[in-house]
Amino acid sequence: MISRHIEQELRQLLTEYPVVTILGARQSGKATLAQELLADWDYCNLEAPEIRQLAEDDPKAFLAQFPDRVILDEIQRVPELLSYIQVSVDENQRPTQAYSNYYQTYVERDVRQLINLRDLAVFEKFFKLLAGRVGQLMDYSSLANDVGVSATAVRQWLSILEASFIVFKLSAYYEDIGKRVVKSPKYFFTDTGLLAFLLGIEKPDQVARDPLIGQLFENLVVIECLKTRANQGKTPNLYFFRDSNGNEVDILFESGRELVAIEVKSSATYRQELLKGLKRLRVLTPNIRQSYLVYAGEPFVFSDGITALRYDQVDRVFANLETPSGN
Repeated sequence: MISRHIEQELRQLLTEYPVVTILGARQSGKATLAQELLADWDYCNLEAPEIRQLAEDDPKAFLAQFPDRVILDEIQRVPELLSYIQVSVDENQRPTQAYSNYYQTYVERDVRQLINLRDLAVFEKFFKLLAGRVGQLMDYSSLANDVGVSATAVRQWLSILEASFIVFKLSAYYEDIGKRVVKSPKYFFTDTGLLAFLLGIEKPDQVARDPLIGQLFENLVVIECLKTRANQGKTPNLYFFRDSNGNEVDILFESGRELVAIEVKSSATYRQELLKGLKRLRVLTPNIRQSYLVYAGEPFVFSDGITALRYDQVDRVFANLETPSGN
């Protein structure tokens, strides 16, 4: 076989995608390339009439013959197979393998171009420790000590993650609320799936049992707020509030001189204490236009004007900004 320059590209694509198609003119060596490069894979030629008939009559039974890895030659002869392959891939895709590939590509390619790293393992340690601190007040010195680098390096690396849209820095809001507010920022991952991967979560049913379920849920809501504002073509204007007495509200949206307050809870059941932070903030500042509880339960409006929304309805917060102000 003639060695092809595309061999390396094919090997790389097979590590990143569950299905790869080789296109080219007839008799150009497509099947030979695949068979030589993937000698341990099953091979099936749909040019054979009896094989093609089975694929046409019972696509599921046909594909069930190949539970692992297979080269399907002349697949254009049975185009309906592609729909069944897509369904199978969607059902069995590993959200872990995909993020592993994404993570490796980002760290090994992009980061090395952006930062002069001597030890890639140190940056990977930083990345995973950052995931464990998601939604917490950032202590640069503490994170630096755990990683084994300087606080300056941590700040630089965080700025790189921000610039490449991997993390979002949620700043503290302190105007007109007092001098005893906390000013350290919080960091959230723009892709909650990547965050779950970095935390070692491989299956959906592991999320509910994870000790960081609250932070994962908060990350989801913060990023939905960010995406909603971005989709509107607007700057985020998103903050959080916390003072030295422990009073806290997870998200503040600044609209002019008014504030929209959002408390995020992973609970699916309403309890009165879920509104504690929102009510306390009303006392601290007169600028609260509207208050929301975003949680995993059903939507409703409380008698004091606070609105409860399901986490998948958070875009409604920003859709209601044109209405007259007032709780």
